[in-house]
Amino acid sequence: MLKKTLSLLLLLMLVGLALPAFAAGPVSFDKSVSSVFEGETAQTILNIGDEAASGVVTYTSSDKRIATVDAAGVVTGIKKGQVQITATVKTDKKSYRASLNFSVYRRAEAIEVKAGKLTPFSADDPLISGLLAEPTTLPVLALPLKSSVELRTTVEPATASNRRVVITSSNPDVLQVKGSTLTAKAAGEADLTVANELSPEVSVSYHVLVVTPVKKLTFSEKMYTVAVGGQKQLSVTADPQEASIPAVTWKSADEQTATVDENGLVSGLKKGTAQITATAVDGSGVRATVTVKVAQMATGVALNKAELTIDVGARQQLIATVTPANTNDKTVIWSSSDEKVATVNQAGRITAVGVGDCDIVCVSETTDTARASARVHVQQPVTKISFAGSPSEVYLGKALTVVWTVEPANATNPAVTLSSSDKRILTVDEYGVVTPVKRGEAYVIATATDGSGKRGRLLVKVLQPVEGVHMENRVAYVSLGETASARAVLEPRNADNHNMSWVSADPSVASVSGEKIVAKIHGEARGETVVTGITQDGGFNASLIVRVGDWDRALRLRNVTIDGRGNVLITVRNDSDLTITRVTATVEFFDESGEPLAVNTKDGSNKVNAIYRRTLSPGRNSSESDWNFVNYEQPANGFGSFKVTVVSYVIDKDWTKNIRQRYRPTDTFVLR
Repeated sequence: MLKKTLSLLLLLMLVGLALPAFAAGPVSFDKSVSSVFEGETAQTILNIGDEAASGVVTYTSSDKRIATVDAAGVVTGIKKGQVQITATVKTDKKSYRASLNFSVYRRAEAIEVKAGKLTPFSADDPLISGLLAEPTTLPVLALPLKSSVELRTTVEPATASNRRVVITSSNPDVLQVKGSTLTAKAAGEADLTVANELSPEVSVSYHVLVVTPVKKLTFSEKMYTVAVGGQKQLSVTADPQEASIPAVTWKSADEQTATVDENGLVSGLKKGTAQITATAVDGSGVRATVTVKVAQMATGVALNKAELTIDVGARQQLIATVTPANTNDKTVIWSSSDEKVATVNQAGRITAVGVGDCDIVCVSETTDTARASARVHVQQPVTKISFAGSPSEVYLGKALTVVWTVEPANATNPAVTLSSSDKRILTVDEYGVVTPVKRGEAYVIATATDGSGKRGRLLVKVLQPVEGVHMENRVAYVSLGETASARAVLEPRNADNHNMSWVSADPSVASVSGEKIVAKIHGEARGETVVTGITQDGGFNASLIVRVGDWDRALRLRNVTIDGRGNVLITVRNDSDLTITRVTATVEFFDESGEPLAVNTKDGSNKVNAIYRRTLSPGRNSSESDWNFVNYEQPANGFGSFKVTVVSYVIDKDWTKNIRQRYRPTDTFVLR
């Protein structure tokens, strides 16, 4: 910390040496206004003595991301943190400066209170409404006399500047508060308020009722018994008799065995035992537990399946359910009517041995009349379906016949059904003849009809053939030493085979490379040649004229200035023999300090495009008034300078020439 402080002092000294002299003078901030919340404003108070009374005051913030200050000294909090607000008063003879350390706080928005074992009641709850001597609309907390409880609070958001809370009681003689601990000192009532320390308007309030607590709960029986499907009313007595709130809540430790409602009525669900707990609702935490036994006898057996088809060598599990669910003995005995077809173990797991049919029987060990059976069919299943030649391709207007194989050769039922995954792309008939519908991909699917679930599929690509080709541009203007791209357009545009070969009529003027529809043309020497592309599919060809020259230097930036209303004026000269139909330049704006100045209404940057859409003939200059500034808004307070860079132009409305970086004409205008 000491090192950081010394470094800061040294930095301030260096900054002080570099800045012009300011007099400490009769200028100072009133420190009574030195903070503001995020999104809010605060008016600073600047005391100005007679010596500086005639001066001009300006305000600055050391970090505008945290707080801004306007010309009147009004500070707006942006985000949590600390900044330094500086006021400078300039007179004809001297300048005075005063600084104020200013804090931006983040407000607390909400407080969550966890009352622990205390149960919140509504004021009209019958359990407590008759006990209240004071009318209230607040939630009511019942606090046992002489007891203490600690409130846990959470202030949101977690980034609030101050998350501390202040807990207060309206009647300390009844409810004493120390820190976060509440103590019931005497019978009576008090309002409890939990408020944020920095923003006390953010608060949560309760009405606290100090009650005579329950000391003991006693059940009328040591154990209760209830039948499955039956009900039993439990009874519990609260001691002492003068307890203010003798009511309890009920809970079952095993709600699959027995449930209990809010009145202590138990419902038996299945054989077993469940612990039922009654808990006093007065916040005393007193509870009592009793055991409830649930019992019933079995009456039948049910199987999860009545009929099964199993493949030879496969296994399947039968599940027996003994009813009712809470029967004392759920043991069953399994058997097969023909073990040459299928066997079964005593867990109900069936093993298919040979092709045929048999019955699997399940009988209760204790009750012979409780039984069930399942019919089993054993088959030799299809194990695999495969297609030849995956993936396959077919052009629109053609047909394709697919071939498939079913394994094993001795499958009980080798038949399959054929279908298309997308009939909008292709269809397939029962003989495997595929008819393409439109360009795309779809699967031919073969599905076994024996119930084995085996499937095979073949990806078929429906292709659009090439029917012609033309060049996107008729002429390419390539600078000497530059590589430019020219694109061929397939006919139709969705043709699948994009492979093309490219050749230059005169490689000494322009060489060409590329394997698909985009040709890479490199300017070798000044001159003109023809580049031709030939499609792999169909052998169609298309050509364009390539002119190689010094096109990066076609434009010269003659002048940049402003008119009397602050409008930017640009003059560009066409130094080439080309007919230029569009020029694009970037214009960057800066304030008097050289910092970027936001002028772009779309992205808030300091850069906009200026576009000249009129024809610029060889040797002609652009008109100053015909430039279109895109997304440009002139700064209200003007600007200090701007920089113009010509980046591209269009030749004969056909070819866009992007000027290489090092050749881009650039000029800067500085407002004096």
